[in-house]
Amino acid sequence: MQIRTISALLLLPLAIIPAWLGGVWFLALILALAAIVYVEFTRMTGAETPLAWRIGMGALMAFALVIATGGFFWGAVILLLLPLLTIPMISSGTIVFEEGLEDPAADRRPRWLALGVLYAGLPSAALLALRADPEVGLLAIFFVFLIVWVTDISAFFGGRSLGGQKLAPGISPSKTISGALIGLGAAVMTGIVFALFTRAGLVAAIFAAVVLSLAAQAGDLGESWLKRRFGVKDTGNLIPGHGGFMDRVDGLYAAAIAAVILAFMGLSEPLPG
Repeated sequence: MQIRTISALLLLPLAIIPAWLGGVWFLALILALAAIVYVEFTRMTGAETPLAWRIGMGALMAFALVIATGGFFWGAVILLLLPLLTIPMISSGTIVFEEGLEDPAADRRPRWLALGVLYAGLPSAALLALRADPEVGLLAIFFVFLIVWVTDISAFFGGRSLGGQKLAPGISPSKTISGALIGLGAAVMTGIVFALFTRAGLVAAIFAAVVLSLAAQAGDLGESWLKRRFGVKDTGNLIPGHGGFMDRVDGLYAAAIAAVILAFMGLSEPLPG
């Protein structure tokens, strides 16, 4: 726990400072994070493809994120969806990888590479689009950060303190229903406080807090399912006490997508519409 806490405190300014500065600083942070997550996802799924193929897809993702920070979010989304076109090509044999064909799963694993671009790229583009708004970008990104962090911390300690029935024992045995509810309640309280100190409407802030908190918890469970699917405990070992970066941003990534959906639907005042 001590190592976990120290690591979290050291990482906190690495997220807050670039988010505060915005522009190229936030872009650099998101690009670095997306690259690490992309590599971790590729290793976890065993996406056996030639190195040049992996680099090419990574370069496509990086270009999509650059245009996302320039305000072309939907253009970035289209680029990030392009690798999915390779999945039917791989299935039909139009694209053939000679590596690892002795492994029965090898013909399926390249498909995970395309999904890895989407997994790392789409939430990253969402974060960049939120921050790019000149009027409320800073407010929006810190709102997302706050809800995700408060949900995660409250659910962790609340679940450990109260225990009780497991939330999804087949996916993540350590998570409890009590922890999930405490995390959600803490997020609602954060939304109320946020509304009191900003121009955000109270109802809108509470609604956004609930949606983002639920999305963050769903993202956490989704990443736990992926780890079980591929038989790994952690996606990496770059962060002492936490595992890989995928293990740390799963909730943030899901919440970012939820936030940008809320923003474009105009359902939440704290987020740009």
